Amino acid sequence: MKHLEHSERKHYSFDLIPSHVEDLNSIDETIRLKSLDNILDEIGTAKIQCCRADQFSGLLDSLEPLMKNIQNHELQRIASILELLSTKHLIMVNAEFANFLVIIKTKDIVNLMKTAFLDESTPVLMKESLAYSISSFRVIIDKYDQCFSLILNLLLNRLKEEEKHWSQQPYNKELDPRRCKYGIRTLATILNALSIICLGNDGLKQEIADHGGIEIGLRYLNHPSAKICVMAALLFGLSRERMIGQQFRKNNYCIPIFNSSIPPPLFNIITSSDSNITSPTQHLQHLHSGMIQGTGFKYIVLTHEYKN
Repeated sequence: MKHLEHSERKHYSFDLIPSHVEDLNSIDETIRLKSLDNILDEIGTAKIQCCRADQFSGLLDSLEPLMKNIQNHELQRIASILELLSTKHLIMVNAEFANFLVIIKTKDIVNLMKTAFLDESTPVLMKESLAYSISSFRVIIDKYDQCFSLILNLLLNRLKEEEKHWSQQPYNKELDPRRCKYGIRTLATILNALSIICLGNDGLKQEIADHGGIEIGLRYLNHPSAKICVMAALLFGLSRERMIGQQFRKNNYCIPIFNSSIPPPLFNIITSSDSNITSPTQHLQHLHSGMIQGTGFKYIVLTHEYKN
């Protein structure tokens, strides 16, 4: 069986698991369902950071015909595949990440996702999955996009539910579920979708700000989870926009906010135990320990500490 090709040292240009993609054209629904399950497994286990964006082009083309009938049994699996891709493509190398966004925006699958999301007969969980994918793929054109206000309201309502849950007990990382399959079910998922929309045009940014996006970011700048802090920083970053953040800056003195949100650096001076000069190209395998492997040389460490 052919698998998704990836390598630590180079990229391959083969298409994604051709045998599975070909099976999507079968007239037998059982074969198609099995193929979708196999594709989901392949993408889930692939080192996506080592994959080429064009490997997924054929897959996206093959999924399009199956999405035209919203009532078919395959749509839930397709929504799961798209959501998994929308999550994992974020860790592609920069060039492939950019190529992936270009590729998917040229596909009709974008319109099919939006149509399925807007259809009232689409199950709620599938709507959530599609909403996340639409946000993450950055295919919301502007604030007039039919999906935008519905997705924004969905995210804000889910956020209220999560905040109500955590207001009843202190945050505990062990109790906070990891990225679930599938839908908008965790605080990180909600904030991730909102923060990605913030990377859009000024119209989208303004809408997020008008719906409390800056204040949402402010609430989570000092969250125990580093991942959530990053998303919160993107949302709060709207406050620095010249026009969008003008009202917030007028009503709030931001310097104390920045000071309280940036963790203090830890400054440690460690003396050298070896006078040998280390090559500037020496790979620092133990960077955070302050030790260069194979030498006795140590160096000054200046770090910020975050909780994961």
